[in-house]
Amino acid sequence: MSISELKKDAKIKLSGIYFKTIIINILYLLIISVLEMIGNLINNNILSIIYQTILLFVTLPFSYGLLVSMLKLSRSENVSLTDFINIGLQNSKKVLKVFGRLLLKIIFPIILIIISSIIFTIILIYTLYNSISTIPLIICGIILIASIVYYIAKLLSYILIFYIIYDNKDITSKEILEKSHKLMNSHKLDYILLYISFIGWYLLISVCSKILLMFVNQILAILFLGISILLLIPYISFSLINFYEELINTK
Repeated sequence: MSISELKKDAKIKLSGIYFKTIIINILYLLIISVLEMIGNLINNNILSIIYQTILLFVTLPFSYGLLVSMLKLSRSENVSLTDFINIGLQNSKKVLKVFGRLLLKIIFPIILIIISSIIFTIILIYTLYNSISTIPLIICGIILIASIVYYIAKLLSYILIFYIIYDNKDITSKEILEKSHKLMNSHKLDYILLYISFIGWYLLISVCSKILLMFVNQILAILFLGISILLLIPYISFSLINFYEELINTK
């Protein structure tokens, strides 16, 4: 399928369940927002960092549950508004185990980005205050960009793990990552292009919210921005699901 066909099929699948997908996403966002608000009440920096770390691992199962709910709806399966909570909690151990293995896979490019960023910053400051050649700065800049590209490519290789967890309940965490890597091989650019294809909607939403901000008021602009993005989420979710299903059907 082409990008336009994936998106067209997403619209067809959303017909009749669009409102339901929005409500599920709202409930998910409410839970995440409440958990984040609790974290904002913590004044101690160390405790705040600990809480945010714990929050990441707590919200991961709910994110998995949300994705599975969208996947099941796209397949015309029955899903209740709060199923994403039960799905997430029931599969939390498997989700966190797979995520832990994913961290091991991407830890090297993350370290590479951190180190190259520090070196680039140091050389940039030194170059600004001293009349020296900019060649070292350019080289460090290239290394930093290459590190970021490497990280993105690595991350894209494992972007399908949540789908694979649901569709392959009997395989190990290692096999899940390997399957995602295999499916995404030679298809990373296709995934990026599919995401980029929604940029028109984001630009339209951004322009309209700017106009509201300039000529009406800030509250209405923020409401418009939030509601518009919320309305767009199911469309993007179902398009990405179609991308995944196209891959598993062709490989």
